[in-house]
Amino acid sequence: MSPPRAVLYIPSLPPQVEECDLRKWFHAHTTIKVYVQPNRRYAQLILPTRALAEKHLSLSPLCLRILNSPTEEQILLYFSTNPLCVASSPSEISYLCDPPLRMVPEHREYLEAENEHLRFLHACAQEEYAETSARLESSLAEIERLSHDLAESEEKLRGVEGERDDAKTRLSSQSSELEDLRNDKLWRDAARRRETELRERDVEKWGARLSAWTSDIAVDRALFMLEEFSTSTFSSSSPLTFSALPWPILGDIQRSDLSDMTWSAVDDFFRHVKVFRAASVYKQMGEQMRKNFHPDRWRARNILRTVLDEELREQLEEAGNRVAQAVNRSMEES
Repeated sequence: MSPPRAVLYIPSLPPQVEECDLRKWFHAHTTIKVYVQPNRRYAQLILPTRALAEKHLSLSPLCLRILNSPTEEQILLYFSTNPLCVASSPSEISYLCDPPLRMVPEHREYLEAENEHLRFLHACAQEEYAETSARLESSLAEIERLSHDLAESEEKLRGVEGERDDAKTRLSSQSSELEDLRNDKLWRDAARRRETELRERDVEKWGARLSAWTSDIAVDRALFMLEEFSTSTFSSSSPLTFSALPWPILGDIQRSDLSDMTWSAVDDFFRHVKVFRAASVYKQMGEQMRKNFHPDRWRARNILRTVLDEELREQLEEAGNRVAQAVNRSMEES
């Protein structure tokens, strides 16, 4: 036996409704049969499933309006195992259908039921809207909380970054200080080593501290140091030291310091050279002293930059300036 088919019976079709119109309004797999009698036209629609039939019934007010059915007519839904069943009127359905027979109520009653259904759907929609609004408010609150947490995290991150920058600055400063200390130690070691070498050479070459220091020894040392100083290259590894300069004084260079480089000491030195040495030696020494102690010459050679101790550098510069001025005066007076 064939499975029951859902049959939708429309007892009255207006003249303007054709079969093609029904095919546009109903499911594509619906079997549509339109019957014509002298006084009316009616239609029977066989749908594949009950769900489709009930779906069309749920739209029956729309169907009634489209088909312009009278309100006293009824759209009937019944189930039959005979796919060829034809009912020409409601009275003929009783022996064609399998119970129960479901009949659609009149249009007015159906509209009330439909309105009730719409109210139900509206209530459901309102409830769903309320739930959605509540979820939305919860989501907004969560977003606000997350935004607040994010702001706090960003503030903490800025603090951490600030601390990191401060730490990097301190580390850089400490590294710079350590580098300065390292360079200062290297310079002091190099200066001490160079000064020791020069003093040992003074002892070896002129017998300083082993015999009495004389003015002639002072002049001989100055002449030797003038030639060496004019061609020497000074650097951080071979810095300028006190004993590397051709100081024009008669005192024992091993027992002298920068405070001994005075105008009177320079005058005494050049008076001794003028008396006890040849005039050519006096003139040549004066010119060489002017050249090698000139401040511009020192700046051009960058010799003071090799002295990392700022105080010693200033003292050497002041002593060199005094010697340069005293040499100029002594040479002008002669």
